[in-house]
Amino acid sequence: MFATALLLLQATFHSPRLVESSGVAVSRAYPGVLWTHNDSGDGPYLYATDLRGTDRSALLLPGAQAIDWEDMSLGPCPVAFPLQPRPPRSNAPTCIYLADTGDNMEFRPFVTIYAIPEPAPPARASDTAGTTRAPAVLRLRYPDGVHDVEAPRSTFSIPALAAGWCRRASVPATLPASRSAVRRSTFSMTRRSS
Repeated sequence: MFATALLLLQATFHSPRLVESSGVAVSRAYPGVLWTHNDSGDGPYLYATDLRGTDRSALLLPGAQAIDWEDMSLGPCPVAFPLQPRPPRSNAPTCIYLADTGDNMEFRPFVTIYAIPEPAPPARASDTAGTTRAPAVLRLRYPDGVHDVEAPRSTFSIPALAAGWCRRASVPATLPASRSAVRRSTFSMTRRSS
């Protein structure tokens, strides 16, 4: 038996800067807020919107690069961020994970996951000077070579990646104080059966 799918267009993004949304995450701390970002070709910006697609402007991630951001998710923060105020309705700090893991030509020596505590969204499109705090940075190398990873998933405080492979992370729950870690043997990889 086949089910008929119903496509319902809820809204479109109104930000003129948001030309190729590649990931969307629903805020856990700010009801009605959606976070998104562009795929490749943009700077390291996190865009705030809502279910109507309202442009609430963008926040710059200082020190981050946006080579080929593919997706994002929310989960517990991997490190303690000092002096980070908790948003209303939040018992534990939630981080936005941004996966700079795209590698269509499969030549990148490593990929990067950025984690930032969920920031307060800009109030309106004219709020253009906003930044987030500096992100925690996790650089990853795959032991069997390069991959084009299209979708992250955060499980507990460890981002787990999926791209036709099953990867079990052995990344520690807290990263070194330097906020940057190069882990070469953190994943055991096995081919997913078809």
